[in-house]
Amino acid sequence: MPLELKEQDNLSIIKLSGRLDVHYSSPLEKEIDAIVTNKPENNLIFNFQEVDYMSSTAIRIFIHLKKELEEENRKIKLCCMNKIVDEVFKITGLTSSFEIFPSESAAIESFK
Repeated sequence: MPLELKEQDNLSIIKLSGRLDVHYSSPLEKEIDAIVTNKPENNLIFNFQEVDYMSSTAIRIFIHLKKELEEENRKIKLCCMNKIVDEVFKITGLTSSFEIFPSESAAIESFK
């Protein structure tokens, strides 16, 4: 699963695609940790538009990341959730725990 990163102002915008499953969770977590470490001033936006599947292992990564960033007074926002990802967040009750935006531009704008 490729991870696409772009930087804008003090934001790291991470576009995910493919399957977020148990096989990709460990490499995904390492890549995200590297982004968080290398850009300690940045807030994060995750774009889920091209995600085909999301396992509970992947959900754990985002829950842990949210807690970690909050301790550092940083934020994580999610955007472009397709039906599959939206359903996973609804079933797990996490829609109220994360700020979720319909578009990447709306998520970016929310930091201004």
